[in-house]
Amino acid sequence: MAANGSVDSRTICKVRKEHEAIKARLDRIDLDIPRREIEVVRQILDLIDDELKG
Repeated sequence: MAANGSVDSRTICKVRKEHEAIKARLDRIDLDIPRREIEVVRQILDLIDDELKG
């Protein structure tokens, strides 16, 4: 059972790192994406972050 917790912990850690990387990239994106759409993506990422913490 401890192994499952360890795997879960590593998986959550990896997801959090990717989540942070995506948020950082949003600030550097220079595409024809309106800021409003980027903010929607950021809100979704924040919801994911809240779920990971909970």
